[in-house]
Amino acid sequence: MILPTSASDTIMAMSNMPNSKRFPTVTKVEKSTLRRAYKFFREQLSAIPQIRYIAAYLQDDLIHFWTIIPERVREVQRKIYNAELELMDHSPTFSYDFNVIFCPGDFTTLLPSEAQFI
Repeated sequence: MILPTSASDTIMAMSNMPNSKRFPTVTKVEKSTLRRAYKFFREQLSAIPQIRYIAAYLQDDLIHFWTIIPERVREVQRKIYNAELELMDHSPTFSYDFNVIFCPGDFTTLLPSEAQFI
């Protein structure tokens, strides 16, 4: 468990219990830990020029990532998947949901409203 250093450094994430009783549990995630994970992933992907954007958001201790590239190229995908594995090794505190979107045009309607570009 990560203990926050101050109230302003904490994101409160609500999650429902598996039995669907709608009884929430609260998990505290330090913002600085989340920022470090985002930064590490962004740095890992910065060497791949085909990447147009990276978007992410945190929900229930699960970081959702969307990596947007204009077309499907297996070699680029392999590089992205390797960066995802590096992130999981580097920041095991979180669980991850990785998505690669192949989109040459406007992709903004494909992302959830909570996602932020990192």
